Amino acid sequence: HSYAVTADGTVKCWGRNQEGQLGDGSTKDSASPVSVAGVMGARRVACGGAHSCALLGGGEVRCWGKNDQGQLGDGTRVRHPNAVAVSGLEEQKGISAGDAHTCAFAGDTIRCWGANDQSQMADGTHDPRLTPRRITGFSGQSITAVPEQPFAITEVKLGEGFTCVRSNDKRARCWGKNDMGQAGDGTRDVRPVPVDVALARATH
Repeated sequence: HSYAVTADGTVKCWGRNQEGQLGDGSTKDSASPVSVAGVMGARRVACGGAHSCALLGGGEVRCWGKNDQGQLGDGTRVRHPNAVAVSGLEEQKGISAGDAHTCAFAGDTIRCWGANDQSQMADGTHDPRLTPRRITGFSGQSITAVPEQPFAITEVKLGEGFTCVRSNDKRARCWGKNDMGQAGDGTRDVRPVPVDVALARATH
């Protein structure tokens, strides 16, 4: 499924809808864009395997669609064809969605929820997280080039079972599924905590 955000912050989705990932209250596929009900003033949208999330103007996150692993973050594992609020998230700056997990970030903090079978939550467990959990290993990092500049996460990308982040210290870090080397650290072992990608500096 795909999406677009209009100038007034309305979200339009189209494509497959077997899990309600189009957000129009139905599970009927649509070959043309339909409006996501109850989502206004969206700044960003992220599409996962069969769920979607929108970051609203005030920093709130709302999600809809498949929820068998808690990827909607509302504390349940119930599918929602209409948008529901993610528990306890305010003033977020960005979001990203993977196959069955989701993350939001602001400043030096990233919080994730959903599937955890590949250590996506970086907390030493493998149980799904139904509400956002803070991922540790980022705050307090110093930046060699600009010591007085506070550490901040600038970009987050999720794949099938893994997560990667880029920060303003020009480092990239990944964790989770790594059977094909997704973590970029030269191994193929599951990475239960964030590890540095083997790059001099991550500029893109």
